[in-house]
Amino acid sequence: MSTYNLRRFSQPDVLKNIQQDNLITFLKRYEGYLTVRNFSFELDFETLYQVLMNPSEDMDIEFVEALLFIQEISDNEHFEELSEQAEAQQY
Repeated sequence: MSTYNLRRFSQPDVLKNIQQDNLITFLKRYEGYLTVRNFSFELDFETLYQVLMNPSEDMDIEFVEALLFIQEISDNEHFEELSEQAEAQQY
């Protein structure tokens, strides 16, 4: 079982490199939790970083699982594998 350790999200600059439309679409699924934690969808990367690095007890387990999944597939090896699969499916 993975622990909540988001090394890929450990700096606000990493978050800034994610395509903003995709990031917002992903985060909107967890809007209730994020807005309670004072996150603004005008993409305040420092606040988002703080929220992700310091989860509260009421963080939705689906949000945790999604972040951990992203963490697990975000290395170069997995990126290449996903790229090959997408190319094979013509995405």
